[in-house]
Amino acid sequence: MKERVIGQLLLFATPDSQVKQGEKKASDDAMFLQLAEQLHLTHKELQEHSQKVLKHILHNYAGFTITTIDGFNQRLIRSFAFDLKLNPNFEVFLETDDLLRLAIENLFKKTNEDQLLTKLLLEFSRDKIEEDKDWDIESELFEISKLLTNENHYTYIRELEGKQLTDFQLLKDDLKQQCKDLYTAVGSRRKGFLYLYPKRRHSPLLTSRGVLCTISLRKIKNTGMAAVDKAAFYSQLVCRCGQ
Repeated sequence: MKERVIGQLLLFATPDSQVKQGEKKASDDAMFLQLAEQLHLTHKELQEHSQKVLKHILHNYAGFTITTIDGFNQRLIRSFAFDLKLNPNFEVFLETDDLLRLAIENLFKKTNEDQLLTKLLLEFSRDKIEEDKDWDIESELFEISKLLTNENHYTYIRELEGKQLTDFQLLKDDLKQQCKDLYTAVGSRRKGFLYLYPKRRHSPLLTSRGVLCTISLRKIKNTGMAAVDKAAFYSQLVCRCGQ
């Protein structure tokens, strides 16, 4: 990699007039032309800059190193580990799943210190129980945390920067209220529909596909749509559609 960088700088630093016939010129190099355009430099100015950089590298070649951005950041952080209050012997996780599980573990450790966090996690677990799901929220948090490693969600995650737990609590309360209002509106419409058949205990319902099934409207009126035997309804639907 060092040889490639030196060779490219040498190409940039050499004036076209000094290039032998048949050899590549800087003015023919796509990268050279792009840099000159983006930096708003003439070809001569860019060649002069390249000569200075090449000269500086050759005179300090022992300190010339090439590394990945990840390796550079790791060296930089390790150099300032004390100032950052980090263990100088920290390890870098290459497996994102291990890192996410460790983050969730650290999140649970904070529940003794943060009452609001504890409340939100308990409510999350309680909501899962009400939905007949497993009360253990660790697996679901793990699946959600995978969004952090997906670049397709980066833009949306950036919008959450600066948000506090109180903001998410307000959002949750607002969504719950909207759901409650929706249930109320649906219940009101249901009562209006059932009012059409106030005295009939059993009434036939004719669907848009011509499926005829008998449902106890009194049971629906008392207990809601949960009174409908979905299995029987769909069975009739399949039979009728197949005829």
